[in-house]
Amino acid sequence: QVAVWLKGLSGPLQFTMGLACSSPYPASRDGEPFNEQHAMNTQQRSATCCGKEPALASTHDSDTSKRRSRVASRVASQVASRVASRRECEVEQVVTADVVPLRDLQSKLDTWARHRRDASEGEAFAETLRRCTEVLTNGIGGVIIVVLHEEIIKQKLLDFTCLDNGILHAALRSMVSNINVKPDAFKTVLDTFSSHTDTDRWEQENLLALVKALPNAAKSISALAGQPKDGAILISHLGVIMGATLQLKASGSKKAILQKTDGTAAGTRHNSSLSVAFWLSEDAKVMKLTSQSPGVVFTRSDAGGAHAFIPQTNGQPPTVWHFETIHHLTQMEMLKIFREKIMRQGVLMRKKMPALGRLGVHGEHVVTVVGGRKTSETTIDGDLTHMVLRAATPDQEHYVLPMEKFRRLYMEEGVELDELEGAPTSGPFLLEQMRQLMLKGFKLYQPRPDNRRYIYKLQAEDMRLIATGAFISNWKSVQPVRERDYLACPEDASEIYLMPEEVVKSGYAECRASNGNQPLLLSRGGSNGVVIWTQEQMLNKFSKIIQDKGILMVKSTPVLMRQAKRHETVVTCINGRVVASVLVTDDESKVAQGDLHELYVLSKTKVEENFESPAEEIPGNAPMDVLLKSLGFKTYTPKKRPKWFYRVQAEDVDDMPQAFLTASGSVQSLHEDNYLVMPHLEMKDDGAPEIYTMPENKALSYSRFNTPTSTRRKLPLKVMGMSSLTNMFKAAL
Repeated sequence: QVAVWLKGLSGPLQFTMGLACSSPYPASRDGEPFNEQHAMNTQQRSATCCGKEPALASTHDSDTSKRRSRVASRVASQVASRVASRRECEVEQVVTADVVPLRDLQSKLDTWARHRRDASEGEAFAETLRRCTEVLTNGIGGVIIVVLHEEIIKQKLLDFTCLDNGILHAALRSMVSNINVKPDAFKTVLDTFSSHTDTDRWEQENLLALVKALPNAAKSISALAGQPKDGAILISHLGVIMGATLQLKASGSKKAILQKTDGTAAGTRHNSSLSVAFWLSEDAKVMKLTSQSPGVVFTRSDAGGAHAFIPQTNGQPPTVWHFETIHHLTQMEMLKIFREKIMRQGVLMRKKMPALGRLGVHGEHVVTVVGGRKTSETTIDGDLTHMVLRAATPDQEHYVLPMEKFRRLYMEEGVELDELEGAPTSGPFLLEQMRQLMLKGFKLYQPRPDNRRYIYKLQAEDMRLIATGAFISNWKSVQPVRERDYLACPEDASEIYLMPEEVVKSGYAECRASNGNQPLLLSRGGSNGVVIWTQEQMLNKFSKIIQDKGILMVKSTPVLMRQAKRHETVVTCINGRVVASVLVTDDESKVAQGDLHELYVLSKTKVEENFESPAEEIPGNAPMDVLLKSLGFKTYTPKKRPKWFYRVQAEDVDDMPQAFLTASGSVQSLHEDNYLVMPHLEMKDDGAPEIYTMPENKALSYSRFNTPTSTRRKLPLKVMGMSSLTNMFKAAL
């Protein structure tokens, strides 16, 4: 019966009885397999229902017959659903967008808004549309703004679903009720709303940024935590915000898609906007309610560029205009702006540190995170085509190089990790770390002598040229930049890419005439290897120096924590990237806020081990305090676990290795102005000595530990003559 029914359908549709199932024949509801005999019996019953005699008599009892009949009905229903879905997807009209300069667009919208309206209303409508085009042009991130005549909204003619139960709309009313009255505040909210996060929800860093910009709305902003950052914003033609986070359901009578100016089909966001524009053009109630222009739908793309959808009341499809917005600079644009500046004002530097490397795997997704910031991400395409490297920096970040580029920058022959000097005597923990790295295929690769590039430090005036704060790398990854970052460019000036300050300081050296053509390598048993010191070697060399010349410090910065809720999922999100997600399974854990405003979970045991009790209320009533209090945060004071801090001096560098192994098995590099840190043995739980490095920005969260008089050591004056952290030391003294 199904087959006969399908023959009556128009179009080249072909189906089988197993269409809606994962196996050739669907299983029955009772688990009995739907085999060929079942299909035949089903056909016989279907024919009998149509008043025809079956070709063969059924040998099954009535219960089995009913069960098989149910199977046939279910298959027919699934097939019908598929066909209906196919028909729904049929495109009846393709609408093409036209490119319009911003000034021309605003002129067209201004004329359109004033058509058949009194002067004051037309002026207000025109200003609303002008504000929308301005904020869309000067921002990034996907978003939909629907501007409708207020009568259409009051009569509830637009069909939509609110995705957050009105929480964002309520917060907006306290921040910016009318975009014409507070255009700057509206832009701030829209920029934060449209900024991408891996979760597409309001994360802690979003809330803090919003409170910083709009301090008077701190309490309202706290309600946004964890809510979706998606959907459309609804604004009346007079500029009043009437809704937010809306899923639009309005559609016209025709199934249409938008064709962009480059000839490609638009995505769901744009086609949803086109459907609303068709509805505004055709709906009888809308036409009866207002004979003037009913509204405009604006849509901005994640990749840059925006569209304005203008309804037409003459039976024509909506008019769609494309206008440019700020966008991430392409490689061609970056080279045009910065190539000569980098080559002229930059410094030629060479890679001095080796890297751990292994072959990449097809489909592997590698995210590079430096200083808590995602600087790149790459999906490997193909086997034996890319190398995955692990840098010798404090972040131990992973990154990807195409095989051809890797061979230009590194020696092709890698060194097995167990062949490094001191490796066999590294102790059980480090040996296990080494074993696991070797199982993954990692080897140590030395940089080639000609592994050089020009490196230029970004200035404030440069950041104004990178309007979005990011650019597209040569490997199509978005690289965010900030002042104090470096731009790197190879000697052939073929590309420009980001190099964070941490990477430059730990892995590169300036090329000099005396040794510019020689790689900075230490010998390993007379070969061309690199010495990576063990913890034992570091302790033998520096433990006495650190204690004699260093300062005993303790972490003094309180940590903000709130009570965790059973069954809540705590997402650790840094600069829009999810680095962890934890489901809370008890009522005693805490949710802590990190240095980068990220959230993470601490167990009751960890809190009791590392923090004083009881917690204290957040003092003050500043906007940020109000936000954090509203979210339930309190301050927890760290327990005093002293550590020796020693700042590396120029005279120390000659006696230091390029890198060493920490007690946790990671490789850390050494350079002047970093700090060597060693926990105070009497205050350390396991009593085991260790040395590791800490950058200056992390050291600033520590203050001097006031030891008892009997154990206090006189500190050398030369330690007090250093900048930054040393100035803090002087204040403490």
